[in-house]
Formats: sequence, structure tokens, C-alpha cells
Amino acid sequence: MNAARPALYLLFLASGAAGLAHQVLWARRFGALFGSAAGGAALVTALFMAGLGLGARWGGAWADRLHA
Repeated sequence: MNAARPALYLLFLASGAAGLAHQVLWARRFGALFGSAAGGAALVTALFMAGLGLGARWGGAWADRLHA
């Protein structure tokens, strides 16, 4: 199982890099739509945080049911 750890770390790194690239692209698109980079960045950040919160809520409930 220890041999799989570097591959797992690489997958987490790639996932984070892809997420960051996606966030930057969406911020630029929304910035062009709203006419300001600050508005686009604020919307993308708010949506990202909402997604984290909803994922934690639903994922936590799923994990609780799985291990109950």
C-alpha cells in the first residue's frame, strides 16, 4: 500500500492544479461579463465556498450513513 502513496499525492496535486486553473478561467470570464475583475473573482470565490460547504454537508451525511 505504501507504493501507491506517491501516485496518490500526484493525483491530488493534479486535481488541485486543474481546480485552480478552472477557477482562474471562470474568474476571467465573469470579470468580462461584469466589467470588473473584482466582481468576477468574488462570485467565483463565493460559488467555490458554497460548493465546499454543500459537499461537506452531503458527503458528511453520506459518510455517517455508510459507517452507521
